Amino acid sequence: YVWNDLNQDGLHQAGEPGIPGAPVTLNPMGVMALSLANYHATTDQDGFYQMLNVAPGKYILTVVAPLGTIPTTPEEVTVEVGANTTVDTNIGFYILPYRRYLPLLVRR
Repeated sequence: YVWNDLNQDGLHQAGEPGIPGAPVTLNPMGVMALSLANYHATTDQDGFYQMLNVAPGKYILTVVAPLGTIPTTPEEVTVEVGANTTVDTNIGFYILPYRRYLPLLVRR
């Protein structure tokens, strides 16, 4: 789950919504990297992602910071996948406030 950490504390709380469209990658570690594929997903409109048929082993899960955000948790975490298991990993980002900047016009 990838969420908007509204209070920037690194902990997911009620009312902190998911972030859609974040790329998520699962890369095998160690000697597994020689024989296993990388897995890719993108978060849905609610910030959730799913990777199916992942071979058991240790992986590095990476979320690419969406534009206009700063991470409030590590963007990479080590996860261990077992046979027929679900791994739940939460990654938080703070969405920076949108600001409009008007161009400065200078008369000569």
